[in-house]
Amino acid sequence: MNNVRTISLESEFTVQAPVDRVFHAYCHEQLDWYPHTYGGERVRSIVLEPRVGGLVFEDWGDGAGHLYGHVSHFDPPTSLGLRSRLGTVLLDQTVSFRIEGEATVVSARTETFGDISEEMEQGIRFHGDVSQYADLLRKWVEKVDG
Repeated sequence: MNNVRTISLESEFTVQAPVDRVFHAYCHEQLDWYPHTYGGERVRSIVLEPRVGGLVFEDWGDGAGHLYGHVSHFDPPTSLGLRSRLGTVLLDQTVSFRIEGEATVVSARTETFGDISEEMEQGIRFHGDVSQYADLLRKWVEKVDG
C-alpha cells in the first residue's frame, strides 16, 4: 500500500420539490436520472433495499449485476448512508434531505479511505460530487411530477 490516504467530499444542492419525493427519486429511481452505470445497456434496474444492511446494486438479470454496497443508515425521508468498496478502498457516503420552504436541500458527504491511486482519486472526486447531478435529478422530478 503506497497511497493510503483519505479523501473527503461535501456537496449540496436544492430541488424544488417535497422532501419525500426527492428522497424517493434519489433512492429508488436512480436509473431514470443518474447517467452512469457499470452494466450499460444490460442494466434492468438499480436496486436499493430500503433497510439497514440492504444491498445497493445494478440488476442485469439472471442473477448478474454489480454490487455498489450496503445501506448503513436508512431514515426516510431525511437521511441515507451507504458503505461501498472500490477494490481495497472503503467509501462511506451520507446523504441528508432537509425541507427548506417548499424545496428540499440535498447534502452529501463522502469519506474515502485506502490505497488510492491518482487515477482512482480522479474518479472518486468526479463521481463523489453529487451536486453535478443536481440538474438531472431536478429534471426527472419535474418530468414525473409535471
